[in-house]
Amino acid sequence: MVAPVYRSAQKDMINKYYATVMRMVDDMESESKSSLETAATYIKLETEDAIGSLTEDSMG
Repeated sequence: MVAPVYRSAQKDMINKYYATVMRMVDDMESESKSSLETAATYIKLETEDAIGSLTEDSMG
């Protein structure tokens, strides 16, 4: 899989969202914490993939 190229503003937005969610998750404990860490990571990866697809579509 080729890593998509993002505009820096989009990448910054994704990273800020992820950091905010992970700070909230740090306050939680046990299974809830693990589930939210997994969900946040999955959402981040899916968002990056979606933005990459949109960027590729607009460029091609």
